[in-house]
Amino acid sequence: MTQLSESSDRRAESRFRVDSPAIITTLAEPFKNATGRLIDVSKSGMRVATRSPFPVGAGVKIQFQDSLVLGEVVRCSAEDAEFVLGISIENAFFGGRASAR
Repeated sequence: MTQLSESSDRRAESRFRVDSPAIITTLAEPFKNATGRLIDVSKSGMRVATRSPFPVGAGVKIQFQDSLVLGEVVRCSAEDAEFVLGISIENAFFGGRASAR
């Protein structure tokens, strides 16, 4: 993972660049499943790119590598031929270990 420059970001937390395949699933009806890729991650959030939009406010599950993240879509913006989701992390399980916010 590569740490992103703090000068280009107003966040108090460090963000780390990641390029990993991911599966994004909504947690309530209507259920939606999409593949995408994880762009970056911080202690409280992550960005995921996918070819399909997700509604802001939707609870989602993101699976990547040996990890699972539960969160909420706080932003969905069209960028080129894909949608970039901003996800607020509620709970995360990395390699079988839980990491609550």
